[in-house]
Order: sequence, then structure tokens, then C-alpha cells
Amino acid sequence: MSDSVAILIPTMNRADFVIRQLNYYSAVNCLYSIYIVDSSDKENFGKLEDHINKLRGKLKINHIFHPPGPDCMSFGVSSVKEDYVAYSGDDDYQIPACIEKCVNFLEKNSDYVMATGKAISIRLRNSEIYGEIERVADYPRPEINGESSAERIIEYFSKYFPTDFCIHRKNEFLESLKGEEDIRDRSFGTEIYRGAMAVVVGKTTSIDELGLVRHIHKN
Repeated sequence: MSDSVAILIPTMNRADFVIRQLNYYSAVNCLYSIYIVDSSDKENFGKLEDHINKLRGKLKINHIFHPPGPDCMSFGVSSVKEDYVAYSGDDDYQIPACIEKCVNFLEKNSDYVMATGKAISIRLRNSEIYGEIERVADYPRPEINGESSAERIIEYFSKYFPTDFCIHRKNEFLESLKGEEDIRDRSFGTEIYRGAMAVVVGKTTSIDELGLVRHIHKN
């Protein structure tokens, strides 16, 4: 299983957030390959690279520089060699144990294109990266189960949520990204477009287990 899944983390000039996330994966003995698509300046890239070197032997990390631009996500997914992709924001956490259950579900259900665990968002009281938790809230991950593409699109926009954080088959994820660079409105051309394109193809399920922690902060 560990050879078939990759965690993908795009980032730019937020080395400390990525270091925090990598330390978590090391602490829970994550066996999945981690791909970091890094558009940072020289200082931040070097800082992260130095920490990655300290984790050699504990995590399988691919640290790749890519110039800032709208194609970072498609470049990252294309770079993955594994069959499944778990995208994570640089300030978030994917939970490895739940990733495994999502992949097991997708292996057995070809009419589903995405699987996700439950999710929460957190806010810290005094610090952007470390500190006392001030608030924990539900971050809804509803299922989309319509039998037709039209039914799923209507259902998706009535329950809207970002699908990037779901576990995807790599090839299906790439298909959902096609054409987004041609859309002028970046808000629509990335998150909204990707989700709509994905549910046109198939259903999404939600595993009853914590799968994602999102850190909400001013940056």
C-alpha cells in the first residue's frame, strides 16, 4: 500500500509550515512518499532542504523546485510516480491512517473517483505556526452520490466543498486539472473547476474517521 500513495505539498516561502508538517509525518512513521513542489526564494528553499536532510532515512521526500505559476498543481500531480495522490496545503495535515482506508475504498469501488475522511479546522490563539489552540470547528466533507453526472453537479454545488484534499487516483486527478490554466478567474479556475470536473466523472465518499486537519490563520 505504501508504494502506491503519495502526499503532495505545494508551497512558497513558508518553510516553517512545511517543516511542522514533515515532523508530524515523521512522528507517526508515515511510509508514503512525500512530494514538495517548492516555489520559494533561495533562503526558504534552503531552509527546508536543510531540514529534509535531517529526516533522511525517516521519510521518503522529493523536494522539487518549480517557478511560481498557475501550473504548480498539475506539475506536482504529474511528478508523482504513485497511483494515488493525497494533496495537502503546506499548513495542513493529512492523516496517514485515514489515507490508507480511503485508498482501500477506491480500490474496491471504481465508480467513485474520490474518498475523504472527516476534517476539522483549527485556529491558534497567539501564533501563526505553534501555540495554544483557540478554536476547533467542523470542516464538512459531504458525499456526492448522484447516479448521473448532472445529478452529481447539482448535488456538489448544493453541498460545495474543496475536493483537492480528497484522496484521488493520480490519472483522474490530472484529468480534473486539464483546462484550468485557460480560465481567467483563478478562484473559479482552480478550486471550483477542479471539484466540478471531478464529480462529473464519478462519486465521492466520506470515511468515518479523522482524515484532515486544516490550519486557518491570517496568512
